[in-house]
Amino acid sequence: MKYINIILAVSLLSACQELQREDSFDNYNPEDNDYVTNDDFSNVFSQNNYNDWDIDEDEIVNNEELYRGFYKVWDINKDEKLNEKEWAYGTEHYLDNFQGEQYGYFSDWDLDSDDWVEVEEFVNAIADTPYYSGWDQDNDNELDPGEFGEGVFRIFDENEDERISREEFQEWSPKFEI
Repeated sequence: MKYINIILAVSLLSACQELQREDSFDNYNPEDNDYVTNDDFSNVFSQNNYNDWDIDEDEIVNNEELYRGFYKVWDINKDEKLNEKEWAYGTEHYLDNFQGEQYGYFSDWDLDSDDWVEVEEFVNAIADTPYYSGWDQDNDNELDPGEFGEGVFRIFDENEDERISREEFQEWSPKFEI
């Protein structure tokens, strides 16, 4: 009986988490549309996630914190190192208009040539790109919550129509857990 209760509790918890994930789009959608605007998304996403990316808890996400956060997002299998497949997926999906000439290639990021990009290699390599300046709109070397939310909005808005559909949201939201 004890094991049945444990199994039931785990099943219920999983169902609740799934339900929460399914209706989370509605948390961003106060006007009950089939899409979320930049302002609505940026405000809610920043309120819910900004502090997770602020590693040193100084209430500002700087370039290194953004890079370290994305390292965790790109690390799909959560083994704390990027293989070439994870790196290729990350560059394709998270670097706007990725071009090898601009951002380098896997071998350029894998500084010790061990077929893995570790976090320090990632931070050093991406720091040599224009990536952060695309997020830091006022060029003050700090991402305020609005800039952070807008940067993530641009990633979620795959078709670049200035709004996030339910489908776009459901595609991207699980990928931003760090």
